[in-house]
Amino acid sequence: MNATTCRTLCLLIAISLLSGCSTFRESWKDTRSLYKEYVNTATKVDISCPPSAGPAQLKLAKLFMPADESLEKLLRLFSAQDVMPPADWCRDLLGIYPWLAGVAVVSDSGQIISKYPEVDLIPTNFDPLLEQKARYTTRKMGGQVDVTELGALVYVATPLFKENDWSGILVAYFDPRSLVKLSPNPADLFVVASEGVLWEGGDAAVAKAIAAEKWTNILKGNICGTISVAGGNYLWQARYIGNKPIIYLTNEKTPFVAAAPAAVAEPETPAAQPESAPVQAAPAKPEKAKPGKAAKAEMVKKSKKTKEKAVPPAAPAPEQTGQPAQLGQPAEALPEDAGAPMKQPKKAKTKIQEKAITPAQDEAAGPKNAAPPAPAPEQAGQPGQPATAAPEQVKQPEQPTPQATPAPAGETGAAGAADKQ
Repeated sequence: MNATTCRTLCLLIAISLLSGCSTFRESWKDTRSLYKEYVNTATKVDISCPPSAGPAQLKLAKLFMPADESLEKLLRLFSAQDVMPPADWCRDLLGIYPWLAGVAVVSDSGQIISKYPEVDLIPTNFDPLLEQKARYTTRKMGGQVDVTELGALVYVATPLFKENDWSGILVAYFDPRSLVKLSPNPADLFVVASEGVLWEGGDAAVAKAIAAEKWTNILKGNICGTISVAGGNYLWQARYIGNKPIIYLTNEKTPFVAAAPAAVAEPETPAAQPESAPVQAAPAKPEKAKPGKAAKAEMVKKSKKTKEKAVPPAAPAPEQTGQPAQLGQPAEALPEDAGAPMKQPKKAKTKIQEKAITPAQDEAAGPKNAAPPAPAPEQAGQPGQPATAAPEQVKQPEQPTPQATPAPAGETGAAGAADKQ
């Protein structure tokens, strides 16, 4: 291809593009308008418009929605579970949904692989669920309702697969009485099924009359409506659990009233005391304060002073060595150095002879030979004073009259005067 041919082709392409530019723009505008009109439409919400439902519909919605919302969460969780869960998973499920009565894993042959709790208050029956094999092979959930003398049980089952083959079912069952407690006013709500009454509300007779209706035929064309039973009109709404419907109902004429919260028992409080009697506070336990350095120093000084002032038993004075202690007499003042150790007296070179003096001789000799007063007790323990008697010369107790130790000349009269006093 030469250069002339190339130039000709480029010129033709440019002419074609310039001639179709207007057509392309028009077609693009049409495409955008169609996209905004049919694909990505703008959302408009009119908040000023009141809801189309009447007071009866709003009342029924308020009564059953809290309970049905929790049930819907369980159904969504089961729809995503298609393999056999561990045993702890079943136990944790009851912690998330406390209104459940139990969880079980059942094989396709009817063998219970795991079950929690092991013992049920209401007997369980999984055979009707296993008969719905056609639903499980297409990955659809199944449901069942049993009404017994002990109460009703509602079952929900989801299929379990092993290597893409159906191998069993995961079953959760509950007592409707536990689920309805989530409603704001359970007494104004009725729950029935084609098998019987699931929750009788505030009127057992009305609940039995509602359950006696042919719900299988009623539910063929509608999932909600109004029914006249026992002289009243009741609004109803169906809820499907797998392939099993349950029906919520309430009276249309009665207004919605939320039940009062359960009264909590308060602890008993003691009666208030009269104003004139003041309340006496319990005495606080005294805390032991740790002494500081100054307090410790004072305590040490006091202990030293008490040790110095402590008086040990006084040693007998030399004059009173041979006399027994007499009861009832006041103790004499003790010498200051009474606590000092006493020195053993030196033995006298001359022997001292004992001589008995009668009281008459003592009285006669007293006024004539007056001697200076006896030394004070404080001077008895001075080191310079000689001892007058040895410890071995203590008077024997069997002698009838006490004998005084003979003193040097000039001291006999003083001793006699002392005995007289």
